Amino acid sequence: MSKKGNVTAQVCAIPFRRPKEKIKFCLITSLRKKRWIFPKGIIDSGETYVETALKESYEEAGLHGKILKP
Repeated sequence: MSKKGNVTAQVCAIPFRRPKEKIKFCLITSLRKKRWIFPKGIIDSGETYVETALKESYEEAGLHGKILKP
């Protein structure tokens, strides 16, 4: 929630891969706080949350993938 009380819809992707029966997650660092986070972003007009999750994963982490269960 913003300081003005407005709610902004965002989508977060949780990118992972499974090499040799292990699960490895991909995290990125945030620009402002320098913390580890999952790629996320605001849903643009006309986009679905699935399209936004895929777009943000590519834009913020350079990842290509698919959504397992929307």
